[in-house]
Amino acid sequence: MVRRLERRTLQNHLLSLQAMCGRTACTLDPHQLRQACTYTNRQGQRRQPRWRTHDKGDKGSNDQGAKQRSYYPSYNTAPQAVTPVLVSSQHFKEVEPEGDSSADDRLLTSMKWGLVPSWHKGDSNTIAYKMNNCRSEGMMQKASFKRPFERGQRCVVLADGYYEWHTGADKKKQPYFIYFKQEKPVTELTLPDSSEFDHDGCSKEDEEEKILGEWTGHRLLTMAGIFDRWSPPEGGDPLYSYSIITIEADPSVSWIHHRMPVMLDGDGAVRDWLDFGNVPSSKALLMMKALDCLSCHPVTPQMGNTRYKEPDCVKQFNLEEKKKPANTFMSSWLNTKSREQKPSVDSKTIATKREGEERVKTEKKTGLTSWLQRANKPGTLKRAMESSSPEKKAKIVKTEVI
Repeated sequence: MVRRLERRTLQNHLLSLQAMCGRTACTLDPHQLRQACTYTNRQGQRRQPRWRTHDKGDKGSNDQGAKQRSYYPSYNTAPQAVTPVLVSSQHFKEVEPEGDSSADDRLLTSMKWGLVPSWHKGDSNTIAYKMNNCRSEGMMQKASFKRPFERGQRCVVLADGYYEWHTGADKKKQPYFIYFKQEKPVTELTLPDSSEFDHDGCSKEDEEEKILGEWTGHRLLTMAGIFDRWSPPEGGDPLYSYSIITIEADPSVSWIHHRMPVMLDGDGAVRDWLDFGNVPSSKALLMMKALDCLSCHPVTPQMGNTRYKEPDCVKQFNLEEKKKPANTFMSSWLNTKSREQKPSVDSKTIATKREGEERVKTEKKTGLTSWLQRANKPGTLKRAMESSSPEKKAKIVKTEVI
């Protein structure tokens, strides 16, 4: 009975979901992610988060399942993909190796975008794509979100930025790339040369170094999320998945869309969000505020296709180009062909044309004159009288008399 009520609650929740933040970009490799997430722990030490070590239950012997849950950098990431997140090391304390891990407040790991509740029955794909976002206003009324949130299963979703669509007065949609305000706009991103990482998204030699050097690239976007751990009913690898928490948008970006992700602006905000031991759920709820901390620029409409993963997904798009007709190239080609086929009209051509018209008139005039001359020859009237009927003869005679 309880399970049935939970499923009914979930179905009602899905009907009330409103899409936003349905696409992100994350192009950093595992080394770069560690650098970009450098932080100062509570002991005042400068640290870089380690990638989580998977336990036997996570890794198992299902290599195909592990491959499907790997993180691959991309310019255009959609829900159901696996992306990097930050989590508190306390969630995986029992599987982390002994050593100085106590100094690590947080870990990097890869999770599937689209939360699958731990109590869900059936195929995870039937629900995951509908759970990519979680509205902050109703989060505590939905069992699928309330339970992991109260258990402190909070995560930080990492990305270069996210995409949102602005609907104009003509009902046409224009995508924008949105990211943290910084000295230089995030318009140029590069994918790593290789994407050969192990099952959790980290290259094996990555763990050999503790400090890789300070990050000098763009500032990584940090969004508030919640995650859960789902185990398939038939057994197999457990699935870790997350949902991005959304809120009413700040005026700085509300003209694009009225919703936005909850932003964790600064290392202090990230630390408090992850530290569920010292920051309880009641205080974490107060962190869900709309902040004026984002910048944006228009991007190519082609990225609306999830299969389009080219570098210009994040490059600034010239909106004036969008106003040009889609058949500009074809029109130009047709006009060129038309000009090639039409000879240029000059004075010589005009003169030649006039000469031809005069010749035609002359020929017509000459033909009429010749006929009249033949009609006036002697004997012509006599031959006409002989070959005509009596009525025609009367007319000819009358004409001749006149």
